[in-house]
Amino acid sequence: MALSEDLLKVIEKSALDEGSLNSVRDKLRACAGTPPWDIVTNLLGLLVSSSTAFNLPIGGSIVARKLFIMLQNIQDGSLEIEEFRPLIDVVVNSSRTDTDIWAAVIDLIEAVRPSTPQNFTAATPTFFGTPVKTSSSRLADSETREIVEKELFHEVKRCTFRNVKGFWDKFFDSESWDEERKAMLKGMMAEHDGRKWTGFPSTPDEKPVWEWLRSLEKRFLAAGYILAKATQERGQHL
Repeated sequence: MALSEDLLKVIEKSALDEGSLNSVRDKLRACAGTPPWDIVTNLLGLLVSSSTAFNLPIGGSIVARKLFIMLQNIQDGSLEIEEFRPLIDVVVNSSRTDTDIWAAVIDLIEAVRPSTPQNFTAATPTFFGTPVKTSSSRLADSETREIVEKELFHEVKRCTFRNVKGFWDKFFDSESWDEERKAMLKGMMAEHDGRKWTGFPSTPDEKPVWEWLRSLEKRFLAAGYILAKATQERGQHL
């Protein structure tokens, strides 16, 4: 579809992350036939997490909300993967611009008309739930926060706990830690420059992120844990 000047201005303000886009593009190109759902949902996740999706209006709502609902529709099996073919074809073509991609996204939304699943109920915080908060700068407006918090809360409300007695003191109050655990913290924080983790992979795919986490564990946590356990056992024998 031809985008209006207002929509074009929104798209121009914030480009899609090139590294993440290329990663999804490579996975789509590697598929011999129809791509699996996990790659398609990765693509939608990339799009819905962009600031552009939260600022593009569509049908009295925003693109981010429509994409959230579309992900729910995929989960409940009400969409066919071939419906995403026009968007996929645009994404795999590296000569196509962000404008082309967002135009294809809007065409997709208008074609499939994502609707909230019937079994979905808006979640409200209760004594047994955990309210979700975000400090992301791109989620500054109240409408965006409401959308994201509702969707995330729906996912985690039955598998989280709050007000667990002693949790903060044990895991976050470093003043009460022994020397071994303080050394573990000091070593770990040497990998953080005050703004970001210096060794975090530039392409945040599952494998490199997992390998990075394992490297932190191996360098800073495993040795400290073994030392702390040995100290504890030694104390029990005294």
